[in-house]
Amino acid sequence: MDIDLLLFDGFDELDVVGPFEVLASARDLGAPFSVALAGVHGREPVTAAHGMRILPDHAAGDRRPDLLVVPGGGWNTRGPLGARAEVERGVLPAKLAEWHAGGIAVATVCTGALIAGAGLEGPSAAAAHFALLWGGDVMLYKSLGIAAWPWQWSLAELALLHKGSTPPPRALRTTA
Repeated sequence: MDIDLLLFDGFDELDVVGPFEVLASARDLGAPFSVALAGVHGREPVTAAHGMRILPDHAAGDRRPDLLVVPGGGWNTRGPLGARAEVERGVLPAKLAEWHAGGIAVATVCTGALIAGAGLEGPSAAAAHFALLWGGDVMLYKSLGIAAWPWQWSLAELALLHKGSTPPPRALRTTA
């Protein structure tokens, strides 16, 4: 399985670095997949929400991964970078819809669900930090057709959720 973590200016560092570390560690222990960083705007360095700069392995769309992980970040700043800006521009949600229609599974981290939800059609599910949901943005999730719960699942569970399934109660873990 080939997994790409999507990079766009203003993404939250933890939303990419954490999943990358977990997935790369699993790969190094023998899991049958590759993990790469895919830049929305090519192979140019990408600046994250808190200033970290990352060089993508390749441009998004240069290869066809089995799973594309979309991070969140920058939603509450309402600035020119981050998840909210990507939703407002509409280009990335449209690309995600195109890639998903071509057979690529899409998983999201936090407000990356709002980017994906703005482009993908059909039933979706997302997990987000409780503060986002309690902060009033749950209505935005609902308006995008995303069933949002204040719980956290693994990336594998999130990949299955976009297919329209509902996680079993035992899979739920509350966030801190």
